[in-house]
Amino acid sequence: MTTYVLVDGENIDGVLGGILNRRPGPEDRPRWDKIIRFAKDWQHDEVRALFFINATNGDIPWPFIQALRNAEFRPILISGPDKVVDDAITRTLEVLKYREGNVLLLSHDADFRGALEGLHEGEYSDRRVAVLGFIEHMSHEYGEIEWVEKLDLEYDAQAFLGNVALPRMKVLSINDFRPEDFLGSLDPTVPYSNQIFLINRNLNGTATGHGQTVSGESMTGEDGNHSDSQAVNGNGHQDFHHVENHTY
Repeated sequence: MTTYVLVDGENIDGVLGGILNRRPGPEDRPRWDKIIRFAKDWQHDEVRALFFINATNGDIPWPFIQALRNAEFRPILISGPDKVVDDAITRTLEVLKYREGNVLLLSHDADFRGALEGLHEGEYSDRRVAVLGFIEHMSHEYGEIEWVEKLDLEYDAQAFLGNVALPRMKVLSINDFRPEDFLGSLDPTVPYSNQIFLINRNLNGTATGHGQTVSGESMTGEDGNHSDSQAVNGNGHQDFHHVENHTY
């Protein structure tokens, strides 16, 4: 069987930019070859991957397109009014309704809900369907479709370089809330700006309930620049803390 991978490139880039609070650079974006490997492992299928790009303004990123080709994606350049990429993906999902195969959609956009629901109608209702992205940013409407899997680009697909956690925020249970994590250190020698709290999961997918205080010493490398550091929480799990002032 075949797994069809459909990428809403604008949407993924926009959400990543919101997480980083700046325009993503090439080094920030997902490694698309890792997405292909993840898709192949997901169902051990042949993979056909389509990457949709809005080319309405005529500004075509040819080096990026070549990189996508090298990663086994087929770039699709679309021009037209309004949500042209959304329209193209919706049409593709509607055609896939009549084809055997599993579907992996990379987007957070609720506009695809109807087309996804259609994939479980008819002859191929037992197919596997998933949305891959940053789970906390996915439309709540996907959560209302029980058979659509919600997969995470960072935690499940491990699509980013190295072991650096993105600066993502997650909902904190009141049982895990510790005011000390947000108030900073009582030690006046430790700058408040270095007290970074991040609700995240480590690279093994284990949820971390609260942040750890990171000392100025542990955050500074030999060259004097800030870096990411690891700490071990009370449960013996490693927490990965994103730290300010990276040089990109």
